[in-house]
Amino acid sequence: MELKDGRAVVLDGSGGFREVSARTEWRAGDVVSLPGARTRPGRWAGLAACLVLLLLGGGGWLWLSPAALVSLDVNPSVELTLNRFDRVLSARAMNDEGLGLLDAGGVKGMTADAAVSTLLGSGYLEPYLERENAVTLTVQSGNAATETRLLVLVDNAAGASVDAGTRVSCHGVDRSVVEAAHGHGVTAGKYLALMELQEADPEIDISEYAHCGIGEIEEQTERCHTAESGTGVSDAPADGASAGCGQGGRHGHGH
Repeated sequence: MELKDGRAVVLDGSGGFREVSARTEWRAGDVVSLPGARTRPGRWAGLAACLVLLLLGGGGWLWLSPAALVSLDVNPSVELTLNRFDRVLSARAMNDEGLGLLDAGGVKGMTADAAVSTLLGSGYLEPYLERENAVTLTVQSGNAATETRLLVLVDNAAGASVDAGTRVSCHGVDRSVVEAAHGHGVTAGKYLALMELQEADPEIDISEYAHCGIGEIEEQTERCHTAESGTGVSDAPADGASAGCGQGGRHGHGH
């Protein structure tokens, strides 16, 4: 929140203020990791009160302005809008399964990594993880440093929240990719997977695969590559289902 004479005032996750030694590379507005630091409520109580007044008095942009977008895909697909403090301002379901996931547990107000851990640890998501065996995350931010920081945070959170055999992929994307994805009614993460599928087989209509899980799309892409290599393996879905991928699953697939 403030840097002066080698000291920094930071707003911690509980809404309190701490004064700590500042590193030379820190800038006001950065999000940093700190060891346990002593809170100095006496000195900063007034500053905390001023911040509350600022937020209530029309300066809420500091907390309420969107600064980044994180998407998470297994088959449930959700998007998290974050503020500049990496807190979830809103969560949006991109399919019926995503709606069920968000209904199972709210993440608003959580940090990005805590939200990812909560979603991936949800009992609702467990059967999808068993079926898909893949998780894709994307981060979009107009600030390169923010994007890099969030990619590390969500990647670590996802890796710690799923079994070792589950594939986790994280991608930084720009706004044009997000807009193109929304044009197809999917997240940026699923859109990237669909683009890889279309590259493997330009004749494929990706709209037929928009309801599929990430693992199913990756499997179909691999089948297309295998068929192209001339091994004689069909690129048809292994279960013979229509619309590009399996229609079952413990919770089904949305359309």
